[in-house]
Amino acid sequence: MYPYRCHEEEGINTERGNTTGNIVNRGIVSKYDDKVFFSNLNENGHLYKKEVDGSTELLVDEPVEFINVLDGWVYYWVADTDDGKLFKIRTDGTDKTLINDDHDHYINVVDDHIYYSDYLDEGTIYKVKTDGSNKTKITDAEFPSDLSVVDNWIYYYNPHGENPGIHRIQTDGSNHSKLICKSEEHERCR
Repeated sequence: MYPYRCHEEEGINTERGNTTGNIVNRGIVSKYDDKVFFSNLNENGHLYKKEVDGSTELLVDEPVEFINVLDGWVYYWVADTDDGKLFKIRTDGTDKTLINDDHDHYINVVDDHIYYSDYLDEGTIYKVKTDGSNKTKITDAEFPSDLSVVDNWIYYYNPHGENPGIHRIQTDGSNHSKLICKSEEHERCR
């Protein structure tokens, strides 16, 4: 559940807003600078910050998921609207900013990009800069889930369509491949 810097070998130096394992479980907690940011399930999923001394502060009074914290910003998806919205807010609770109004799921903030699956667009995978600019379609997978961005690769599970199974694609949209088929008994896996 902790943001981390990973893989500093071979010239890859990546900073993340949350761990991949936490994101696939809806990302309801993230740690940054000895503070924990979390969706308080006892308070309708509202976004709170907990300090080392045990004090808590309400940052957002809407239900949030897919929390990522990086470079002094908390990125989160507001889950109480029909379509959802992706926001960022400073870790001190100021400068709340709408990034987009896509129905973003499995949000991964890596370096200066946000990767997500847009469920209003059949789960198409997109990336956008952390300031909301340069939205780019990565792939047209049908309702991909469990996105994990690692070493310039996006790994995801696609349970539908012509290629069910676990896939990967580079963050620039190139080199797509299926790694594991959904079921070897499925006719498209033979």
